[in-house]
Formats: sequence, structure tokens, C-alpha cells
Amino acid sequence: PQSMLRTIRFLLLISALPSECFNFGTNSHKRIVFKRISKPVVITRRFALTEAEDQALIKRVTNEVLTESGVSLDQLINPSKVINLERDLVRLRNELSTAKNSDDITDIERKIDSKEKTLFVEKRSVMRDWLKQLFVAQAALSVVIAGLLVYDQFPGLPNLDLSLRVLGFWLIWLFAIPSLRARKPSDSREKTALNIAFLLSPIVTLISPFYTKDPIVIYWLNILTCLLSYGYGYLFGSDWDESNQPQWLKFLFKALDFGSGKERGMRK
Repeated sequence: PQSMLRTIRFLLLISALPSECFNFGTNSHKRIVFKRISKPVVITRRFALTEAEDQALIKRVTNEVLTESGVSLDQLINPSKVINLERDLVRLRNELSTAKNSDDITDIERKIDSKEKTLFVEKRSVMRDWLKQLFVAQAALSVVIAGLLVYDQFPGLPNLDLSLRVLGFWLIWLFAIPSLRARKPSDSREKTALNIAFLLSPIVTLISPFYTKDPIVIYWLNILTCLLSYGYGYLFGSDWDESNQPQWLKFLFKALDFGSGKERGMRK
């Protein structure tokens, strides 16, 4: 029937089949004869580093950064970008070694040149002292603002709503601690202290309302948590090695570490 023929033609059009693959007969049965079209299937295998190769790459880049810039990898502004650029270069050079087409070779060489220039800049983008001081000032300011909120003493805003006072004690975890971590302190003891504070502060904040509804008390509990974390860090933090911690703890640091810039491009 004509309706069936139109339907088949529509389906063939939608599926973008070339017109050469079918031929409509002229007899009363409107037979459809499909021709076989064999096209070569090209499977592109994406080059990927093994875990051992990836760890060796990270170790090599760490040594190069230390030699070229005089700082450790995590002292760069964007260490994860450096690692990912190095991975991309390894992949592109592998593709270049197997490329046959001159256009593909030119395109790959252009990409390699672009990434090498970006990598050169990123390897020398070290966090400066003024930026670290800015993060410290940001942390101190957030603590002051948090105190004004919980005490209901914020200038120009009398009789604050309870939700704003609650925001006050959350600012310790949301801004103060991440700002200090964003400095990327070189002292392992301070790193330990801030890691512990970053994990304990939200726990304290969530548990405290079961015992007290006073925002001022919860605010000071957060401050005390930070002080105790620093005390523990400076007493025992020199033995802390994040890479040797349990997997669940590593996962927590990676999941919560949205503001400190500590992500190193490590792949598990």
C-alpha cells in the first residue's frame, strides 16, 4: 500500500541511510530490495596510562617543578592542571608516533605546541606571599563576621533572623578553614591541623543543636575545635602522611576539599 511505502521511506530518511542502499520495485507488490554496503569500521583506541605510569609521571613532574621553581608541586596555583597537561602531552605524543595522515600530524603538533606553552606558564605559577596573606585576611574577616552574626550585633541589621545567626557559626567551616587551607601551608603540622579541623567542624556543628540551641555556644565550639586541631597538629602532626591514610579518609578529603586547591590530579 502507498501508506506503508511512505512510512518506510520516512524511516529510511530519518535513519540517514544513503539512497544507494535501497531500490523500490515497480510491480504491484512494491517490493523493497536492499543492497549490501560494506564500509570499513575504524576503531580508535584512546591511549591511557597505567596506574604505575601515572604515579611515575606525577613523581617526575614533582621533581621538575622543584628544580625549575624551587617549590613543591602543591605550592603551585593549579597543580592539577599541570598534571593533566602532562597526561595530555603523553597521549598526544603517542598519537603523533602512530599518525600517518599529514593533516593529522599537523593538527597533533599544533596541539602539543599549545599545551607545552600553557604548561611552561603553569609550572611557574607559584602562590605568592601576598596571596597567602589575602587568604589569611579573608579567614580572619569571616571569623569576625560570623561572630557579629551569632551575637546579633551586625551593623545596620538589628534583630537578625535565626537563620542568619545559624549561618554565622557555619561560616567557620564554609570560609575560615577553607581560606587557611587555600594558603597551602608548607608546614606539615599546620596541614594536619587544618585537615582535622575541616573534618571535625561540620560534625560539631551538626551534633551541637541536639544539646544546645544557642548560636553563640555553637560558634565557640567551632572556634574551640579549630584551636584543639591546631594543638594536635603541632604536637603530633609531623608524623601525619595523607598518602598513608585509610581510603575512606582520603575520599573525605577529596570530597570536601572544594576550596583549598589541594587537588593534585591524582587518579585512582
